[in-house]
Amino acid sequence: MAVDDCPSENTLLDVVVEQRVGELAPHLDACDACRELVASLVRTEPRPQPLVGRFEIERVLGAGAMGIVYLAWDPRLDRRVPLKVMHPEAPVHAVDEGRAMARIAHENLVTIYEVEIVDEHVAIAMEYQPGGTLRDWMQARHAWREVVRAMRDVARGLAAIHDAGLVHRDLKPDNVLFDANGRARISDFGLAMRDGDAPRRAGTPAYMAPEQLAGVASARSDQWSFFVCLYEALAGQRRRPNTEPVPIANAPRALRAMIARGLQREP
Repeated sequence: MAVDDCPSENTLLDVVVEQRVGELAPHLDACDACRELVASLVRTEPRPQPLVGRFEIERVLGAGAMGIVYLAWDPRLDRRVPLKVMHPEAPVHAVDEGRAMARIAHENLVTIYEVEIVDEHVAIAMEYQPGGTLRDWMQARHAWREVVRAMRDVARGLAAIHDAGLVHRDLKPDNVLFDANGRARISDFGLAMRDGDAPRRAGTPAYMAPEQLAGVASARSDQWSFFVCLYEALAGQRRRPNTEPVPIANAPRALRAMIARGLQREP
C-alpha cells in the first residue's frame, strides 16, 4: 500500500547511510513500498561497525520504522541471535517493557534473551526462528483450517501477553514468526507497554484499532489487530478501512461472523 508524497530513493538512501530511519517512522508504517525499499537498502549498505556491544553483526534480517534486526553472534552464550537495534527515537520505556516481556515463558512467544542499552540504542536479543514470518506464509493461499491453526497459536501467545498485564501494540503479520516445528510465535516487543499506562500513539496504522490511532491502547486494541491479521490471511488481502470488505470464500459462517464482530468499532 503506497501512499502519496513518497521520499525519493536518494532521500531514503541518505537516511539509511546516516542511520536516521526513525525520522520516517510515520511514513514507513503506512507505506509498504518504502518500507521494503528501506529494508533492501539496509541489506546492501555496508555497516561501518561489525559490533553492537558484544554482539558480532553477520547480516541484516529486516528493517522497519522502529529499528533494524540483525543476525548476530553472541560470544558470551556461543549462539546466533536476532538482534533488534532500535533507533534513537525509540521510547525509553522500551527497556522496561522488553524486560517484562522477557519474563514471560510461552511456546507461542519468541523468547527474549536480553534487553540492554548499547551506544544509546535499545538492543533486544531474542531466540532465532527459522520458519519465516506470517507475512511470508500468507504469500500462498491456505485452507481456512490451516489459517485458523496458525492464528490459534497467535491467539494463545497474545493471551499470555495480556495475562501478564502487557499490551503488544504492534501485532501484524511481520511480527509473527514460525519456528522449526511450524508453530507460530509472536515477536517484536519493542512497542509493548503495561495495560493502563499513559496513552502513547504507536504501532502500524493499517493494523491499529480506532482508539489506538487516537493514542489509547489496551488488550482490546491487540484483539482488533489480531482480527485484521486473521481477515488478511483468509481473504488474501489487507482489510482497507472505510471500504466494503472482500468476501471471504470457503470459510464457515461462524468464522466470518466472528471476524465481523471482532472488527466492529464498538463490538
